[in-house]
Amino acid sequence: MRAFFPIFTLLCLAGCGSSEEKSLLLQTSLGPTLAKVWDNHGGLRAWRKHGGVSLDYQAVINGKKIHLRGLLLAFRSPASLWQKQAPGDPLMRCALGSSAPRQDSATSREEHLAKLSVTLLFHLPFTLDSGEWILRQALQSGGDSSSTEFEAARRGGEAAIGPFLLKPDPGETSGGGLAQVHYFCRHPAVEAGIYRVELNEYLSIQGILVATERRHYRLSKEKRPFVLPGKDPGPEWTEKLSGIRFLSNEEVDDLLDNNEPRAEED
Repeated sequence: MRAFFPIFTLLCLAGCGSSEEKSLLLQTSLGPTLAKVWDNHGGLRAWRKHGGVSLDYQAVINGKKIHLRGLLLAFRSPASLWQKQAPGDPLMRCALGSSAPRQDSATSREEHLAKLSVTLLFHLPFTLDSGEWILRQALQSGGDSSSTEFEAARRGGEAAIGPFLLKPDPGETSGGGLAQVHYFCRHPAVEAGIYRVELNEYLSIQGILVATERRHYRLSKEKRPFVLPGKDPGPEWTEKLSGIRFLSNEEVDDLLDNNEPRAEED
């Protein structure tokens, strides 16, 4: 992996999540970049008013169509994903550990990857302010000084997806949403390697800019992140989000009250 990714310097161990009005990350060398990106997506203050989001999800992975309706993503650290098996059923926590597909025969590898993607990618870039991430800034960015390149890794590691590599383009830091994120994937549902996810079809929902379509491309060993070929192959897998509604902390707590025992993470 390091053959593809530049050298990074540690900025903030274990993230800087807090209830303070201003993020401690703004005091690091990444502060100006993060401030612009957060502001372009609605602002950190507006984001912190939300405790979670309800949504419907569709994906096509390995030709398999996946439909997940009535998902609840709770933002509080660590983020968790919940689903009803049928209308009227209580919400059950989705098992996202690496052994979940082997333990639950009803969950395919593709569905497990889809749920993991929802949990990790939906609330980028705001989740970087939580206590779940370690950030490292690139010491070299290929001679391009117009943008800042940095790595975001889950604290404690993530065997299936991550770390993530972000390099906001000038256009993204002056009014647009993140266009793409690179990540390393080891999930058994797809071929291991470096992937680029394109974030498309942005909508402003309750004051937050949200990408409602994601297209994932696998990069060949010859290609470096953010250096695109003349002609792209088709995406390895795609995602669509709909029915998005942000919820307050109180609404999330009310929805999760009186549920069945939660599925254990491994």
